[in-house]
Parts: sequence; C-alpha cells; structure tokens
Amino acid sequence: MLGLVAGLFFLLYVRNSSDVSKSKNYNKIPTLTIYVIGLLTRLFTAVIFEGHPIDISCFKGWASIVANSLSTFYTNGGFADYPPLYIYVLFFVEKIRLLLFSTSPEWVHTLIIKSPAIVADIICSYILYHYGKRFLDDKKAMLISFIYLFNPVTILTSSLWGQVDSIFMLLLSIAIIRLSDKKYTISTVWFALAVLLKPQGLIFLPVLFFVLVKEKDIKLLGKCLLTGLITFILPVIPFTGNQRFDWIVKLYISTTSSYKGASLNAYNFFALLGANWKNDSEKLFIFSYSTWGFIFIIMTTLITTWYILTSKNAAIPASASAILIIGVYVLSSKMHERYIFPAMMLLLMFYIVYSKTELLILHFGFTITAFVNILQVFYLSQSKIYWVPANDIILKVISFANLVLMVVTFIIIITSRFYEPKSAGNFGFSKKKVTSTYTYKRSKKGRKS
Repeated sequence: MLGLVAGLFFLLYVRNSSDVSKSKNYNKIPTLTIYVIGLLTRLFTAVIFEGHPIDISCFKGWASIVANSLSTFYTNGGFADYPPLYIYVLFFVEKIRLLLFSTSPEWVHTLIIKSPAIVADIICSYILYHYGKRFLDDKKAMLISFIYLFNPVTILTSSLWGQVDSIFMLLLSIAIIRLSDKKYTISTVWFALAVLLKPQGLIFLPVLFFVLVKEKDIKLLGKCLLTGLITFILPVIPFTGNQRFDWIVKLYISTTSSYKGASLNAYNFFALLGANWKNDSEKLFIFSYSTWGFIFIIMTTLITTWYILTSKNAAIPASASAILIIGVYVLSSKMHERYIFPAMMLLLMFYIVYSKTELLILHFGFTITAFVNILQVFYLSQSKIYWVPANDIILKVISFANLVLMVVTFIIIITSRFYEPKSAGNFGFSKKKVTSTYTYKRSKKGRKS
C-alpha cells in the first residue's frame, strides 16, 4: 500500500507546510530513482505472477495470430472481442518477442505481454507531474505523481493481472488535458484512440461533446466530428480484409452485449442488491436490471451535462469525466471490476486544479475499494473461479462503500462548479493559471482548435 503511505505523507505536508517552495531545481537523481523503483516493482510482480488465466492466454494467442496477418485476424474463426488498437499493440510486442526472444521461457513471454501496460503506468505518473507543475510547485507535483506511481490498483491491474487499463488511461488523460487546453481537434484524436482501444471509451464521449457544445461553434463541432471519424476509421482498414466495413460496428455491439450480468464482479449498487452475475434481463421491481442500468446511465449523463454547461470550474473535463465514470460504474449493469480504474487518476487530475483535500480522500477511498474488489477477483481466478458469490460479505461491504463514495464525489464536484481560487493560499495556486477559460466568449480569431 505504498500509494496510501505516500498519500498520507502528502496530506500531512499540505496541512503543515506554510511555505510554498518556488525552486524548480530539485535534485533529479532521487526523483529518477523513485520512478525506477516504481518500474522495478512492476517488473518484479509481472514476473512472479502469471496474470489472469483467461486474459493472459487470450493476449498471447491474439499476439501470435495477428503477427501472421492483420487482415484476417477478425475472420479466422477465433474469439477476439477487443477493438483493433490493442491488437496493434500485441502485433508489435509479438514481433519484438519473435525477433529477440523466439525461444524464450514462458515468464519472458508473459513479461513482454504485460510490458505496454507497465510502461503506460510510468508515463501516466509522469503526465501527472508535468500537468501538476502548471498549478502546483514542483515538490507537490512530484508527490501527486508518486501517489499514482505507487497506487496499488495500478500495480495490481497492469503487473499482476496483465490487463490494459493503464494504456486506456494514458490515452484518456492526454485527451482530457488537451480538451482542458482547448486543443479540441487534437483532443478528439485521443478520445477516438481511447474508443478504439477499449469500448469503455464510449462512456467519456459525452464530456467531449458537451464541452464542444458549450463553445457554440457548429463548424468546430463538425471539424471535431470529422477528425474523430477519420482517426477511428484509418486504423480499422488494415483489419477489414474481405469483410463489410460495418464489421467494426458489429464488433462493438457484440462486445457490449455478450455479457449479461447485472454486475460482472463490479462491487456496485446491483452487487449490493445481490445481483452479481445475475442475468440482467431479470426484473428488479418493475424493470429489468438492464433497463434500470440504462436509466441510471441517462441520469448520470444528464447530471454530467448540466455540470459541464453550468460550471465555471477550470477543470471541467477531468471533473466531469470523474462524475461520469464513477456514476456509470456504481449504478449501471454489465460493469466489470476494473471499470472504476480511471477514477483514481481523474480525481488526482481534478485535485491538481481544485486542490481540495477531500479529493485526495476520495482518491484513497476508491483506491481501497477498487484494490479489494480487483484483488479478490484476481485471487479467485488463480483457482479458476471467475465470479464472486453474490452473498459474499466483502462484496457487500465494498459495494456499499462505493455507493457512499459516489454520493460524496457528486456532492464535492457539483459544489465546485463556481470555484475560482482567490489567491495562492496554502496549496500553491496561482489565480492566473486556474481561472476558467470556459466562462468568457472568445473571438473566432482567438479560438484554438
């Protein structure tokens, strides 16, 4: 729980420090050493643990298949429910493995498969530092970076499990930062890539759309739509082969509809009601779980939309994305245990701008619940058990905790709508840096895209 220890240290630092350091010439050797420790920690755990049996075997099999042919990957009769972008990643890592380690032992093969997510973890941590320097002094920016670097959920997901949520978070974080910078077309490219990596990227598209709507520029909206479509379509072409071009749409539909659970090991509202892995077509009161999940998604999206359109907060993309993913995860059906993963980084990104201790507490709260949730599912998978019993006491406690954390998150973020810091204060703010650019009209000549 190194991330929690780092976080507690940071909270003490924030409360007790009255002198914000202005120096930007910290010794870089200790900083680099900490990043190296973060990397070595991940490499060590990646070697010790084979990973999730199903996911790792799928990734290894897909890598072997795609290395032979891109165009026939989705038509060779095998099972593949991931969109093309991660298949490209597997293509390149498999080519590297065959070039350098063609007769490698199994642990090397596993490490190579896990390595892109491990590298993405390190880059995400550095992105937080680089982003944090805009609003905080260097020391605090580093501490935020290290909190994420040693967050146990990131290590568990990428290094032990072998999943790719860190790569998804890398794309999403760049998209959100570019959106905050009003680099709209560039941001759209990164959002499109996130969708092309994992279908969960679709959850975040309302944030991009309604930030663009707030600009009241139909040409800008059309330009971003065209940019997004081109970015999405071009990487799909090499996989198309002899298929009809709508195959990619069918892939997303089949992927999102192939799992029928009210909760798929996600410790959320439906799991709290005893519906973990219960068929989502079954009724809860007057509607099915699936219908209730859809209703809750609409409600969460409406709240997020209202927040975006009425907020003067300087970190709308990060905070709105946090509302959206936390609300959808806790209240919707068909949620897997790892879908809460983006919340950890999004809350830190929002903290960097909003600088309220409550956001750090929420970050650590979701870190604990996500860690327990993912660890229990991973532990059971090592015995070839792939679902948590619906009456499990840990599931019930963590599900309730997530529900409480969601409510608190909504309250804190929504009440931040009109927050604009009056002075640097104890948190190292600079008013000039964080005054919202969403609250005034810019001339067309000055608008950035």
